[in-house]
Amino acid sequence: MTTVTAVPERFPARRVAWRAIAAVLVGCLAAPAARAQGTKGVSFQPGHHGNKLSIDVNGKNLSEWTVTSIPDTIVITVTPQDSLGNPIPLVGYEIQVWDDRVLGLVGSTIGASQAVSKIVPRHTGQTTIQIRGSGVRSWVLVELGPTTLGFGPREGQLAQRGPSNNVMVAGGRLSYALYNYDFHNQTAIDGKGGVVVEGFLGREYDFGLTLVLGAGLGFLSADSLGTSVTAHELEAYLRGDYAFMRESKVRPVVSLAGGVYRIRTGGGAPGIWNTSIFMVFGGGVDYTLSPKAVGEFRVSSQQLFEQNSQFRQPGGASANGYVGNLLVIGAGVRFTF
Repeated sequence: MTTVTAVPERFPARRVAWRAIAAVLVGCLAAPAARAQGTKGVSFQPGHHGNKLSIDVNGKNLSEWTVTSIPDTIVITVTPQDSLGNPIPLVGYEIQVWDDRVLGLVGSTIGASQAVSKIVPRHTGQTTIQIRGSGVRSWVLVELGPTTLGFGPREGQLAQRGPSNNVMVAGGRLSYALYNYDFHNQTAIDGKGGVVVEGFLGREYDFGLTLVLGAGLGFLSADSLGTSVTAHELEAYLRGDYAFMRESKVRPVVSLAGGVYRIRTGGGAPGIWNTSIFMVFGGGVDYTLSPKAVGEFRVSSQQLFEQNSQFRQPGGASANGYVGNLLVIGAGVRFTF
């Protein structure tokens, strides 16, 4: 019997190492080509590195400035991609309209690798849509005209145009005013409550500031030596309101105003008779009622001063100085046009 033993073939270690290195190099060169052949819609963009957001507006890719007719609903489709154009998971999706008077965000449907947001046109003007997702941020510049909708990437020359929607405003307000009469710490007159009616006209700026010129008529009650009297107030003012969180439907607001006033109970007879300047400090909220209407709620302190009296108090005391204040709680409506 003859026994045959198979001896394993042995290769020198150096030859094995070279073959392994060659295999790795071939794999690195062949893999990208094979992947590219099996991938649809791959876009190679010179000079682009890292992830990006592919944005379609009503089926049109956001690549250049585009003008269309105004649709009932604007559909924005966002797909995050890698540098080769391959879809990647969508993480941390967020969409924000800078000025909700121009466009209103209805809602979003967010998937694993794509998000679809719906926006409705509102008031003519320009605004910017900010989109975030998968660590990337993009901006869409939108211009809503009377009959057309223009949109494009907010970069380069388009960025210089900037969103702008400074509009004229007009409105009115009805307030309850708690009258505190404190001229030279006297005790003869005790201020009570009353109402103030205001009307105003001004301009609203797209960064959150509203400046208005206004006038008011007040009917304030007071006790004068035990007798109930009505003090009529006339005022004219310049007021500035600054709104925070411009993208929200409900926005906190701070207010500052200054103006002139007159409060009097009658003619030249003794009573309440002051006329000079006032300052207002306050705050509240704005609430979007419609694309052209904003509800206002304010709480403010109106400080009254007498500065131009030509008379002297009994005993030689000055007739000028701090008169008192009005604690004003009111609500109104502001319209844009």
